[in-house]
Amino acid sequence: MVDGEVVSELLKLKAVMRACRARGETEIEFEYRPPKPSVSLRPFLYMSLLEVEAPESLQTDLHSTMKPVPQKTYEEGMVLFRTALKRVERGDFSWDTLPPGTARDLEKSRDTITSAARQWWPHAMNHLGMLAATGTHPSPLNAEDAVRWWEEACETEDNLGIYCGDACYNLANATMDGVGIAPDHARGVALLERAAAHGHALAQSLLGDMCARGDGGKTNTKKAVELWKAASGGGKGEGEPEAQFSLGKAFMSGTGLSNTNPQLAVGVRVYLNVVRRRVKTSHDHVLQVASILLFS
Repeated sequence: MVDGEVVSELLKLKAVMRACRARGETEIEFEYRPPKPSVSLRPFLYMSLLEVEAPESLQTDLHSTMKPVPQKTYEEGMVLFRTALKRVERGDFSWDTLPPGTARDLEKSRDTITSAARQWWPHAMNHLGMLAATGTHPSPLNAEDAVRWWEEACETEDNLGIYCGDACYNLANATMDGVGIAPDHARGVALLERAAAHGHALAQSLLGDMCARGDGGKTNTKKAVELWKAASGGGKGEGEPEAQFSLGKAFMSGTGLSNTNPQLAVGVRVYLNVVRRRVKTSHDHVLQVASILLFS
């Protein structure tokens, strides 16, 4: 039995246990048998899935011996993918003109990452979703497959406590746009908020934009600025560039905050940082902020 099948069976048992607890049956007995060594999901993950707390001595032993095999497998596959990606970005060839050796490496990468995904590793699931969403070799373009992988990646947080913000963010966008899934704006926003709560900068930036526009309700510039600050590293020159751009405009205009020179100074630094990072911005905005700062 592969890990995915084991997890499916355990999820069924989990539902039964919850039903028993709902009926007031607090004493639930079951026989726990540790998985065979060939199974890469470790006992601690199984017990976590079943909402059963392992004895402290067992937890210590498991944590000391637990090597995240799916993560290692995923990283091995990503090495091959990143190597091909660098060569495409360098201009050695395009995705449509892959040399036979690189094509084989990408196929091996896909198969290796699929192995990690079948062992319930969410980052592997997210990558397979991206391959399907973009039609990157050797995966055919298939929006439905992409959503399925992202859905499964998001479920791992609920079932195993392993979080993948990129999958949650990608699923949110697909859900709001209705790509590969029926459009559901409310659920998409909820997924974005979930990713943002975990510190996902792109989700925070997009939520900030939505608050500023008033998508789905009234505008909330104060919350928008808070989200842009979080996504941009607080205006310290680190973080998501688009959030820095939006935050710089807010500092310049005083949107969502009081319009004072110290804030404008931060706005200048934020804008200059965005320009240095080669994000497409208007240099006129930088000059406008600088002139206000210098002559006010």
